[in-house]
Amino acid sequence: MRNVRGLIALTFSILLAFIAAMAAYRHMNRPPPAIPTVAAAEPVKTAPPAKRFSQRIETGMRAVTLVVDDMTDTVGELAPGDQVDVLAVTPIPGETDGRVSRLLLSGARIMDVESHAKSRGGHAHAFKVTLTVTPGEAAAIASADPSAAIRLIARNPGDDLRETQPPTAFAADRGIQVYASQQRDMTRLIAPGMRAITLEVK
Repeated sequence: MRNVRGLIALTFSILLAFIAAMAAYRHMNRPPPAIPTVAAAEPVKTAPPAKRFSQRIETGMRAVTLVVDDMTDTVGELAPGDQVDVLAVTPIPGETDGRVSRLLLSGARIMDVESHAKSRGGHAHAFKVTLTVTPGEAAAIASADPSAAIRLIARNPGDDLRETQPPTAFAADRGIQVYASQQRDMTRLIAPGMRAITLEVK
């Protein structure tokens, strides 16, 4: 009887050991838990810094800004890249009536156009037009009469012809004609008691 009990106890122990061994085996051979993958963050794309105003000027050129009255719809239609002729309109010297226009620039390229309010002069709006010009053309604009009315004449961008136009005058009694400046009376420039001489310089 004791042998039977001992045999049963031994069998039961072996069974428990087998179950424990199988559990340990399954635990050791269980695949490791999957590690969640984290997607790599995409680099943040930043826009390149905007060029400063001076960096937009072509090498060897100059930028000149003119304030032009909104006399017609043409100025409002202009855009960067367009080409214009620049006229300066002034009163005819020594006359109460009439105007004379002078061609300052031919085929100047527009760099920027900005509209802004302007109350003086009876015009509600005006335009600030920036032109790209050569140093010589910039000097010509700077030497123009500050009281001159500036007019921009639009032209075809493919028109590369640079015209030379003599000053043109308009007067009510004479109409439109080429303006020829009057010769000054030199005697009026000589102060009383003084004399004027002319020297030839070579």
